Amino acid sequence: MRARRALVRRVSSDIRNAPARVAALSPEVEADRATGQRFLYDNLYNSPGRKKHTSNGSPGPWQDLFAAFSSTLSQLLPTPGADSG
Repeated sequence: MRARRALVRRVSSDIRNAPARVAALSPEVEADRATGQRFLYDNLYNSPGRKKHTSNGSPGPWQDLFAAFSSTLSQLLPTPGADSG
């Protein structure tokens, strides 16, 4: 087990320190990813509503969304040992 952990650390370090990307998306998938990122930044991350909340010091929609998600998380996850069918 110790050797396995050492190997994982070495591999992850090698990947982080590689002079170029080890893996990349195809040009088509990269274009789709970039389109999605632009959409998220334009419509969510930098939205006027979000800016309004963060500029006045209120917690904003992110905290509200996280709280709502956290409170229903147990309903979203399967119960261990429960029948899935």
